[in-house]
Amino acid sequence: MTLRHKLENALWWFLIDVAPMLILCLVIAVLAYTQGQIDALKLLDSLEVCP
Repeated sequence: MTLRHKLENALWWFLIDVAPMLILCLVIAVLAYTQGQIDALKLLDSLEVCP
């Protein structure tokens, strides 16, 4: 098994296994962040502390 072969295997493993999980985590983080921002704005709005 050559080094190139190992690298290709590692790359495929990364693309198939790791990348989708990273993308999913990123999407969830962005959604949670934007949702949190929206909730925070609604909360501030309801408290009427913002001018």
